[in-house]
Amino acid sequence: MTEGGLLVAKRGSGHSPMTSKRSPRNRDGAPRGVGRRLSLDPRGQGLVEFAIAFPVVMLMIAFGIDFGRVFLGWVSLNNAVREGANFAAINPTGFQSPVDVTVQAEYLRLINSETAGINCAMPGSAISFSIASISNGAKPDRFS
Repeated sequence: MTEGGLLVAKRGSGHSPMTSKRSPRNRDGAPRGVGRRLSLDPRGQGLVEFAIAFPVVMLMIAFGIDFGRVFLGWVSLNNAVREGANFAAINPTGFQSPVDVTVQAEYLRLINSETAGINCAMPGSAISFSIASISNGAKPDRFS
């Protein structure tokens, strides 16, 4: 507003009478809006947090499942050892010089039934396979 050729600012406008535009810089001297845009815009924050937390949570769940599987195998193996020791204590003559084949067969059946749920090979089990060299183009001939 001009009165007699002078610029007069309205009261409460907050701008100086000489400039009508806002300054491109804030109070700190940085360009206006640069720091605010990164710190105050929450869009995508949940997605970023999910992308960071999801693999960690899935890894903890996988460790828990794997620990449970290993613990179950350990308990089953301890039970098999206990059963084998108990059977050997009840039948001490079955493993001496005149070998009793029926006692040893029952012992093997008992141990194999106790360790059937464990996902590892017991000593003396019939698991064998052969792997041929692939560098010369040969394929493995048998798996059993």
